[in-house]
Amino acid sequence: MTGNILDNVLSKLNAKLRKDGRNVLLFIDNAGCHLPKFCDKYIKITIAFLPADTTSVLQPLDPGIIKPFKVHYRTSLIRFVLARFDEYAYASKVL
Repeated sequence: MTGNILDNVLSKLNAKLRKDGRNVLLFIDNAGCHLPKFCDKYIKITIAFLPADTTSVLQPLDPGIIKPFKVHYRTSLIRFVLARFDEYAYASKVL
């Protein structure tokens, strides 16, 4: 992700929140794309940064979510390739 992508996502979220009359508190880590300049830009979004070097403590689900996602993706990819195996002369042509 880049700062521009984050800015675009937060702009769209802020517009939806304005329409719905809601406010949110968004906790984000200190990734390079999470620029502090965004903190005061959005009226409906309050941004709070997690302390540095606390990801493993404050975000324990990261490894628990990433591994199953990778397994699901790889399983889906293998099923996709196998379903089309007989249609192509070379495996490299499937993808």
